[in-house]
Amino acid sequence: SCQKIRKPRQRVHHMLREGTAGESTVENDEPLEEEANASFDLFRDAEDLPEEYSYDYDDYVNETWWGDEDWTEQEHEKAEDYVSIDAHILSTPVIADIDNDDVQEMVIAVSYFFDREYYDNAEHLKELGGIDIGKYIASSIVVFNLDTKQVKWTAELDLSTESGKFLAHAYSSPTVVDLDGDGNLDILVGTSYGLFYVLDHHGKTRKNFPLEMAEIHAPVIAADINDDGKIEMVTADVHGNVAAWTAEGDEIWEVHLKSLVPQRPTVGDVNGDGHTDIVVPTVSGNIYVLSGKDGSKVQPFPYRTHGRIMSPVLLVDMSKHGEKTQGLTLATTSFDGYLYLIEGSSGCADVVDIGETSYTMVLADNVDGGDDLDLIVTTMNGNVFCFSTPSPHHPLKEWRSSNQGRNNAAYRHNRQGIYVKHGSRTFRDEEGKHFWVEFEIVDKYRVPYGNQAPYNVTVTLLVPGNYQGDRRIVVSQVYNEPGHKRMQLPTVPVRTTGTVLVEMVDKHGLHFADEYSLTFHVHYFKLLKWLVVLPMLGMFLVLVVLRPQEGAPLPSFSRNNID
Repeated sequence: SCQKIRKPRQRVHHMLREGTAGESTVENDEPLEEEANASFDLFRDAEDLPEEYSYDYDDYVNETWWGDEDWTEQEHEKAEDYVSIDAHILSTPVIADIDNDDVQEMVIAVSYFFDREYYDNAEHLKELGGIDIGKYIASSIVVFNLDTKQVKWTAELDLSTESGKFLAHAYSSPTVVDLDGDGNLDILVGTSYGLFYVLDHHGKTRKNFPLEMAEIHAPVIAADINDDGKIEMVTADVHGNVAAWTAEGDEIWEVHLKSLVPQRPTVGDVNGDGHTDIVVPTVSGNIYVLSGKDGSKVQPFPYRTHGRIMSPVLLVDMSKHGEKTQGLTLATTSFDGYLYLIEGSSGCADVVDIGETSYTMVLADNVDGGDDLDLIVTTMNGNVFCFSTPSPHHPLKEWRSSNQGRNNAAYRHNRQGIYVKHGSRTFRDEEGKHFWVEFEIVDKYRVPYGNQAPYNVTVTLLVPGNYQGDRRIVVSQVYNEPGHKRMQLPTVPVRTTGTVLVEMVDKHGLHFADEYSLTFHVHYFKLLKWLVVLPMLGMFLVLVVLRPQEGAPLPSFSRNNID
């Protein structure tokens, strides 16, 4: 690239000189036609030209535009001017089709720094050639195309040094959601530098972002927290600040909880009053429930445990068969060695002494195949506990991982989600050419603002390796209303197993899913049994029906019979 541009006359002279360096290959001494000759009037005496061609050069050209006569090259980038910093991934990536091109991308928050534990070894430190490893810390978002296995784009976030007050690490997982309704997913991420970024699907920072807070370790959540039919964002930092933001970056409310928030909040109607609440765990052992509308504390919370809480709080409906729901139950472990089950409506708690500490979230699922809901707890001692509850199982009560689906941090039962009906999810063997999948779309809590249609539903049949055809058989449809729906899928013509995955994405890009397993043609031998038995039964019936009458002479087929 060039800093300055030479005057046009100099450049034309240079070009002409280069163009005449070789010998001419075409000559023409014939005179020009009258019309062609007139076209050269532009280059003749200006006094003979029409008025529109007569102008003063100085009226149109500023000599300062050209500068001096010399070319000045910009300083070229050199490899020795840069430092290659080791990349580290400190959080869980997210896989999603962020740009709506039918190709999955993997979104990774990357931290760049020199690991002191590694470079304390003098041999390893020599590799850096005397670089001060405390001077280089950075973070970025890296997006991989999972089809080509190549980096699609990288967006740099923060730069810092170890001596600064804030370090440019990225400890929290990215969150993807459609904030502006364009069909593409935006990327939400907070950094330990105290900045909250929102990037579009090209990696460009959106207007009004980043927003400033203290160090952010917990992932950002995106949900409709005030029941207005729009997506809001909630961030929490290590100083105990919890803030809610609109999609445009305007602050809705902010509260200070006076304790580090280690993990993301959870969203749901805790006390059963019909309004969405936010549950926030803290290192001080307090569990806060905040109103999604204004951030005020919901009574009788906070509930205090006697140890640190280092995981998100599980929300679950623990009401028994035929019992009216009285809000949700908060399930969490604490570093005091107890499992807490706290009623959202009263603040009363049942505790189970497990005698161990845990950094992981309590999960809920039907583990033993019965009709009840089970709670799964894992501990630092390597133990896995499964506790049975009197609450009946429902697919939307399940919480199978810390992150539900791709980006959902809210309780789903009687709120929003999708689940396969009992008649379809019952384990069975499918035969024939097609089978039906029946499911229910649920969207109940945004009165009077309406639902979040359209719902893009995709049903995928996942087939294992012994099938030679497509391993993923996909059928999609868009629905504009919640309720009972069904879709038809083809069976596979081989004896195998399969998994049916039902996924739903609403207009904000919030992702919900359910799945079940089944088999194909595994019990075909039952048909073979009847193919063998039925002909034998038929012959037996024929012999019984056509047996000769009692006392009647047997027919003779001898050729010697005489009339």
